[in-house]
Amino acid sequence: MKKKLLSIILVGTICLSFAACGEKSKKTEQESSDASTETSSQAKEEEVKEDADAVVDVIEGYSHTPEYDEALANADVYGGTDGKTYDDYKSAYTAAIADVEANSPQYSFTYSLIYVNEDDIPELVCNSNDETFGVYLISYHEGSLNYALTSGTEFTYIEKENIVDNTGVVLGAYYDNLLAIRDGQWVLLGYGEKGTSDPWAEDSFDENGEPIVDTWTWDDDYLKNDADYNATLELYYASDAAKSVDNYVSKDEILKQINGEQE
Repeated sequence: MKKKLLSIILVGTICLSFAACGEKSKKTEQESSDASTETSSQAKEEEVKEDADAVVDVIEGYSHTPEYDEALANADVYGGTDGKTYDDYKSAYTAAIADVEANSPQYSFTYSLIYVNEDDIPELVCNSNDETFGVYLISYHEGSLNYALTSGTEFTYIEKENIVDNTGVVLGAYYDNLLAIRDGQWVLLGYGEKGTSDPWAEDSFDENGEPIVDTWTWDDDYLKNDADYNATLELYYASDAAKSVDNYVSKDEILKQINGEQE
């Protein structure tokens, strides 16, 4: 809860400007008619199957647990938009990069394009390379630029599965901050924390300064132990399929990547 509050406060104070025909038989008229009927039936079956597949793709697009689906439908918006309208994501991302560079010159930003949700438009990652500031996750949807600021620079995601896990340590607790995209906007899918019940007590940390975990919560509900915590996380996030960003590039290079996709 501590990190969740800090994240929401930090995001809330950010002011950013960026933005198939069968072959007919010729033996007899009856055979021709039968063949035509059979072909028509097969075509209808294939059409129905294609329509069913299309519905699945549109509604789901990918496989998730019922817990994930419910959380996504009810998640709170996390982040914001600059309120501007862009012709395409390329112009939007170009503007976003310019604003990031101009508004936070004290940070050495590096960039990457990743695919978080199931569509063909990549998300833009702007890494400040500073744990106290974090990383901008920027998405584009129907002319709008949408952004979220992570808590720290460590995060993983499951490509095309619409989920990001921003992880870290704060005030004697490890946290998992799960983000997703809904209707183009970033939302807070779930928040887990495991750590010491008293972050101010010296005996709450081991000889290496790591917190001695004795408290586990998920969305402010208390869990019994580490096994319960991990099992809860797995309901939303398949950790074995997660990947991290390892191809950050400079401003000039990311602009080349963005413009190159336009060709």
